[in-house]
Amino acid sequence: MPNTMPMLAAALLAAGLAGCTAAQPPAAQRASPAAAAPAPAALPPPQAAQPSAAAEGARQELARLIRSDPNQGCNPQPVIDLQGYEGRPVRRCVRSRGGLTGVTYLLNPSRENMAARIADACAKAGKADSVACGRWLAQQVATAGGGQFPVAGVVIETRAEAGLSGPPDEPLYFEFRHGVTVRSTERLNATGAPVPIERQEAAARAPLVAAMTYARLASATRDDYRRAGGNEAVGRDAGDDAGVRWPVVVRENELRAQDTGVDELMRGMARRPSLRF
Repeated sequence: MPNTMPMLAAALLAAGLAGCTAAQPPAAQRASPAAAAPAPAALPPPQAAQPSAAAEGARQELARLIRSDPNQGCNPQPVIDLQGYEGRPVRRCVRSRGGLTGVTYLLNPSRENMAARIADACAKAGKADSVACGRWLAQQVATAGGGQFPVAGVVIETRAEAGLSGPPDEPLYFEFRHGVTVRSTERLNATGAPVPIERQEAAARAPLVAAMTYARLASATRDDYRRAGGNEAVGRDAGDDAGVRWPVVVRENELRAQDTGVDELMRGMARRPSLRF
């Protein structure tokens, strides 16, 4: 009798494999990988802060009053090694007016920076909602020098602009240092005759004898400085400032203001008790 055990085992093995194969679902029915979770909805962009009324007033007034290029007549290549302004884009400018030619070194802030400083000053004085505050400070900036900050050299002004008696339209030289009218050892102030460029350059670096009252960017005074919390010994006026500290204070304020938009001198101006806005 033939041995059927091997044949039976083979048949059972084949049947088992077939059963296992049949138990597997077709490829189309196999579980698919889990679907990716939907991406979260994008958040709306944050709303930009609305400019204050003082900021809007400042921008409008600056645009209305300052229309000329503040860098007109300036060398496009900056002077970056001027003492006290190392690394800053100071411009050497040569300008003529009424038969006089003057050399001035300028470090002018942008229009946006001026508006930011004005808005900050009004806000610190509790006048952020005052269009009049922004406009008034912008007017002071425009009147003082059109938003220009004279680092050194001379500025040509008429007698009337300088508040001096005599022919109102006569042009005169006035020395500036760090945004303040000064008197150096070259003594060029109120000179009406042409001065050689070489002597003007010497005056731009000469020791200072005195510093007058008003400081750019907006004709701030020593009182404005103290009103804003300043405590450097700058005296009450030119005759009381023995160390000629006022220009140094103004320089430090201007550099900080151009970097941060915070102008302590303007803050003091916005707090003047005589203002009615």
